[in-house]
Amino acid sequence: MDSHVDQLVGATLPGAPKRPRMKAARRGSWLGNLRVGQKLVLIALSFGVPISALLTALVAQQQANITFTRQELNGVQFLTPLEGVRTAAWQHAVAAVGVKNGVANADQDLERAAASVDANIKALKALSDRFPRLGVTNDLEELELNWSALRQSAILLSSRDVAGAHAAFDSQQLSKLTRAVADRSNLTLDPSIASRYTMDIVVNKLPLLRQQSSSLQLLADTVLASGGKFTLEDRINLSTQASAAEELLGQTMESVQVATAATPYLKTTLGKTADEARNKAQPFLQGIRELVGGGNVNRASFDKTSQSSAQASLALMRSAQSALTNELTDRSMALERQRLVTLLGVTAVLLAAFAMLIAISRAISQPLGQLAGAARALGRGNLNLRIPVRSNDEIGVVAGTFNDAVAQLREVEHKNASDREEALKLQANISEFLDVTMEIAEGNFTKRGRVTEDVLGNVVDSINLMVEELEGVLKQVQRASEAVNVGAGSMLETTDEIVRGAEVTAQQTVRVNERVSEVTTNIRHMAESAQASASTATAALQASQQGQQAVQETLGGMQNIRREVQGIAKRIKGLGDRSLEIQEIVDTISRISSQTNLLALNAAIEAAGAGEAGARFAVVADEVRKLAENSALATNRIATLIKNVQAEVQEVVVSVEDGTREVEAGYRVASTAGERLSEIGRLAQRSADLARIISEGTQAQVRGVEKVGESAGAIAQIAESSRLSVQAGREAAERLRLLAEDLNGQLERFRLSS
Repeated sequence: MDSHVDQLVGATLPGAPKRPRMKAARRGSWLGNLRVGQKLVLIALSFGVPISALLTALVAQQQANITFTRQELNGVQFLTPLEGVRTAAWQHAVAAVGVKNGVANADQDLERAAASVDANIKALKALSDRFPRLGVTNDLEELELNWSALRQSAILLSSRDVAGAHAAFDSQQLSKLTRAVADRSNLTLDPSIASRYTMDIVVNKLPLLRQQSSSLQLLADTVLASGGKFTLEDRINLSTQASAAEELLGQTMESVQVATAATPYLKTTLGKTADEARNKAQPFLQGIRELVGGGNVNRASFDKTSQSSAQASLALMRSAQSALTNELTDRSMALERQRLVTLLGVTAVLLAAFAMLIAISRAISQPLGQLAGAARALGRGNLNLRIPVRSNDEIGVVAGTFNDAVAQLREVEHKNASDREEALKLQANISEFLDVTMEIAEGNFTKRGRVTEDVLGNVVDSINLMVEELEGVLKQVQRASEAVNVGAGSMLETTDEIVRGAEVTAQQTVRVNERVSEVTTNIRHMAESAQASASTATAALQASQQGQQAVQETLGGMQNIRREVQGIAKRIKGLGDRSLEIQEIVDTISRISSQTNLLALNAAIEAAGAGEAGARFAVVADEVRKLAENSALATNRIATLIKNVQAEVQEVVVSVEDGTREVEAGYRVASTAGERLSEIGRLAQRSADLARIISEGTQAQVRGVEKVGESAGAIAQIAESSRLSVQAGREAAERLRLLAEDLNGQLERFRLSS
């Protein structure tokens, strides 16, 4: 901080050089030209405007919520006349059926119901004119037209068609208009759980339940009026609508439970009314089921039950509408209160903020104005200043620091005179010491600076000590350089001898490598020849083994041939024996035929002696004789053939025996050849083993000689590497000698003490 103050007031102190006065405030940005109060106002605006915008948005959101809720309340106002139209329309249907059935005063009830529908439609139109933003005017006109058509056609339709027409009017017109009002009045978009489920009861569940109940009541009245005569369509409609009504009743009760759970105080109103409606609807639905089942239903009791159920459902509708209206009204009032509280709170906060801003602005701007005036006086050279300190904040700290700085400036001013005198003496001593340092820089290390008592004396003493140490170092460097020069010369001589020895070693290793290469080539050729011999021996072994195998196969084949020939000889010999047996049989047949011929001759002779009685027997005897002759002739031919066959068989036997002897001789020759081939195989196996051993030995010699060659090459590379390394060492020694000579030359320019 002292340095900044010196820069601020240095221009006004005696003996200090003049400096131009800076005008930073005028050259700065537009913020630099504003007063502190204006900056505070600007800060307040920078915070106040966004906060105001946020508060405005908050108020606008609250207003939007209020408008949303009011729009819902406007829609709720439509629900009461809509329910009135629904109730009156179904009363109109009941009265129309009563007129057809001849019920007393039914025509008056019909007119009252029609007038009630007209009055509720008129009320809906008034609400539409009052709240045009809902945009239901066209829907109301369509509802009025459909009601007029229904009113005129109700008298002309049958009882069952009346129920269908009113049900269609309810579902297509009233329900449609109810949903349109709910959608356009934001009822379907309500964010609250209780009001949403209450709205669902009023808009969706209860209208459908009352429609189903009214349709059931009307259809049951029609059936009961006809004396309990059912059609199949009546039973289906009653059963279907009863089931739908029961389902709608259950859904309505579930919605009521959710709404009462979200808003407990509704249990005493809406919850109680819902329980009553359920309790009264169940007997009515039970009566419908008995009617569908063909049971005996009391008309008066059923009418009372149906009216009680209708009144209970209407009471539930009104209770739900009242609950929804109360919920929305309470919410609207709460939102309006919240908006009012927000506006009051925002106004109070803004007023307090402005009051605090004025107080803070005054508390900051007044002390800063005093500081600014004192700073301007200090800038003009007035050192007799003191600002009163009235606070402990940053401004008070700045004021106290300003007072301390002015006091320090006064003390500094008193010290400046003595400091200037000491500075002049110091300047003279520095000039003298610079002269000494110039001589030392030129290489005269015998010079020393004069040690004084001021601050420079310590520096001069230190530099003198450094010069003495540097002189000692230079002397040591000089002696080391001379020693290095001598050592480099010796190293050069040694390296020359090593280089010559390495060259001789390299030459010898090259010659050894050449001889090893020749030996390796010769041994490799020998190994290749041994390998070829081993391959040939192996091939011979394989051939002998194949020949031996072929001889074994031949021996086997010849043995088979010998066995077959012997078998054939045996069979042919047996055939000769059979031919001899056939010969004996033929001889026997020949003898029989001779005897038969003799018997035939004797018979013919006897027949001739018998005369005519033996004529036929003579014919037979003659035929027998002829047959005997033919048999004798055939027997002779067979005997001749057998003799020829026997001769040929004998020749075959002789040939087979000769072939057997030749096969036996061939078998003995083949056995002898197999034994000789076995001996050849054993010799070939031994030759192959010897050739393989020779090949493996020569291969091992090749590998050993190759390793010797590789070792010789490695020795040559090492010798060459050694020669190069020694050469590099010689060159390094030469450079070291040159550097030592150069260093000695450089040291000669320094003057050192002896």
